[in-house]
Amino acid sequence: MPEARGILGFGAPRLGVAPYAELADPVNNAVDRWLDRLVGVAHTFMPFYRLRLRRFAGRVLRLEERYRDLPDQALRDAAQGLRSRLLCRTDAPSELAEAFAIVREVSRRVLGKQHYPVQIMGALALFEGRMVEMATGEGKTLTATPAAVVAALAGNPVHIVTVNDYLAARDAAENRPIFEFFGLTCGVIDSEMEPAQRRDAYACDVTYISNKNLTFDYLRDRIALRQRRSPARRRTLEYLDEAGQGGLLLRGLAFAIVDEADSVFVDEARTPLILSTTADDPERAQVYVEALDIARQLDEVHDFRVDRMNRNVTLEKRGKKAVERLSQNLQGLWRIRKAREELVTQALLALWFYENGRDYIVVDDSVQIVDEFTGRVMPDRSWQAGLHQMIEAKEGVEITGQKETLARITYQRFFRRYVRLAGMTGTGT
Repeated sequence: MPEARGILGFGAPRLGVAPYAELADPVNNAVDRWLDRLVGVAHTFMPFYRLRLRRFAGRVLRLEERYRDLPDQALRDAAQGLRSRLLCRTDAPSELAEAFAIVREVSRRVLGKQHYPVQIMGALALFEGRMVEMATGEGKTLTATPAAVVAALAGNPVHIVTVNDYLAARDAAENRPIFEFFGLTCGVIDSEMEPAQRRDAYACDVTYISNKNLTFDYLRDRIALRQRRSPARRRTLEYLDEAGQGGLLLRGLAFAIVDEADSVFVDEARTPLILSTTADDPERAQVYVEALDIARQLDEVHDFRVDRMNRNVTLEKRGKKAVERLSQNLQGLWRIRKAREELVTQALLALWFYENGRDYIVVDDSVQIVDEFTGRVMPDRSWQAGLHQMIEAKEGVEITGQKETLARITYQRFFRRYVRLAGMTGTGT
């Protein structure tokens, strides 16, 4: 039996900033958060909630005879007849039961799979924006379809989020016949898609996508909106067809169903997702070489302190004076006290804590990071704050441009912006 848990928190609607539906970051104190969790847990684990789910499932199953013998077109007409009522009110039990029963019958016809009562219970919990725990083999992929269909019929863009591109493509291919039966479009996004293709996929009623792709596309929209945040400015640009809303990827953060939710909401919740660009500065390359030269002349005992446990270096008072003396004939950043001390500190970090063959390798005149946990080479990653360029200078390879952060967010902050958020997991306890 699925276990439903309370939604992961809503905030006040964001107004006047985004051109599509999303919530603002919730602003509350520790007491509010504690009370919210307490009430949510108490509500979820009280017997009447599961009883309500079970009764709803029974109500859906009793409607089976009504729709079993109807022709396909009659089923479509019945669904379209519910659509206007769902647009007005999506929480009416009678309309929801009828819609779920129709989806159940369509699934039986096009996939040969009919939702079991436990899956109907899970689907209702998802539709209400809850976390559902279902054991492996209970059919989480199929469980999401009634909630997704009803939300899409009610006019909401639906995002079904998986942990990678393969699962997104697989689940979309499996469930697409159900959505197409109702005249709903189903899109899928993978990492290799161009912006125009992504926009078309987001324009579909239901979109399957990985959590990483979804979050980075949201950051791209934030950057696109940065210069036109006020409603008046945005409307003017849209009227003139200059970087208007057509340039955005998403249609809104209305409803998301997140598979493997424990991985996204817990394991990777605070992992920062950073959208950056490379800033080329040819003159900066010489600065890194000069910093390394100065760092090699400093004395560990008197000029700086090495904290091996925390992998940190601190310049002592004598060391700062030594840096000032050694850089007195240099120009540019070396004239700024904080800048020269930061440069030399980064150079000392590169010399003392980052070793070729352990923390990184040099391949084709390029410094590539080695993950300290898995040992895998990650060619697309780089250290921040000039450290990567300092190591490139240490190894004598071509110095790349320093990364500049354009936007950043965590999964925890991003998914809390959905108007309605639901999750599925097999390991929620």
